[in-house]
Amino acid sequence: MGVAGAIIAKKMYWLLPLVASAVSAILPVLAFPFVTNRFLYLSLTSTAVVYALTLDWLGQKLGINWVRSFVWLGVSVATVVGMLGISGAAVGFAEFARVSRVPFRNVSQAHPTFPPDTRLYFIDPPLPGPSLSGMFFWRYGPSVSVGVSDMSTHADLRPHANSWVYVFDDQGDQKELMVQKDMNVRITPNLPVTFSAPLRLDGYELVSANLKASDELVLFLYWRAQNRMDADYSVLVQWINGKGQVIDGYDKEPRRGQSHTSAWNAGDSIIDAIHFPVTVAPGTYRLSISLRDPETSTRLRIMDASGQDAGDQIIIEPVSVVE
Repeated sequence: MGVAGAIIAKKMYWLLPLVASAVSAILPVLAFPFVTNRFLYLSLTSTAVVYALTLDWLGQKLGINWVRSFVWLGVSVATVVGMLGISGAAVGFAEFARVSRVPFRNVSQAHPTFPPDTRLYFIDPPLPGPSLSGMFFWRYGPSVSVGVSDMSTHADLRPHANSWVYVFDDQGDQKELMVQKDMNVRITPNLPVTFSAPLRLDGYELVSANLKASDELVLFLYWRAQNRMDADYSVLVQWINGKGQVIDGYDKEPRRGQSHTSAWNAGDSIIDAIHFPVTVAPGTYRLSISLRDPETSTRLRIMDASGQDAGDQIIIEPVSVVE
């Protein structure tokens, strides 16, 4: 901006090539804000030329050799420090890029092609959702749609001809789960339901109701805050066997403990992607979903669509586990 101002105010048109080179260097990456910063040094080259010309002009005007030597020494030291910083940043970015591409690389190697109308949904990947979505668009085109949990988009699994869900554990290992297209499950009471706190469960999606002992259970819950809340409620998902016994479960605040209900505002829509390993023995189970107040350990009451008390659990059944 300073160079452009000098051109206009002082009619220093000989500086125009510097401005043109700076603009042409940065324009190609403006559409990719995620990686733009690492190209800024291209446009700064023009600014460095202007600084050098200014220092040279000052040196000639002042006519003091030691001042010019001191300035050039300072510039040299700053250049070396800057080069080292850029080198370290480049190495760090290269490692980040390598790790970030892992989800895309794993999927593209396992699936050279996908059938038309395929949906891929990633839960907590190491790469921001828009960048991951862009990678798959360039690889597979518009016939493959990508959803990512950090983009706050519904999983939207079953309107598509084929769907896969990808989950990442605490170590960053990736697991691919094919969505069961037709599930013969029922939910009681029917959604949406409202809780005794100003909170509503609008809907859910279960990736599969037929699981293997080595699988992950993946359940999407779509919450909506109706008002501000004082407490941080946790989501309790439990396995219940045919005898009505609780076998195992999951108990965390929404988004795996990363989203506190006390921070939600009225009208907020929260996508809670719950996943945990299947640890129960083979058999047929019910899934119980509750909201729990961690301070009192009590479950919140549930009101169905007609406003009637529906207990304190939402039941999804049947869910089968096989060897």
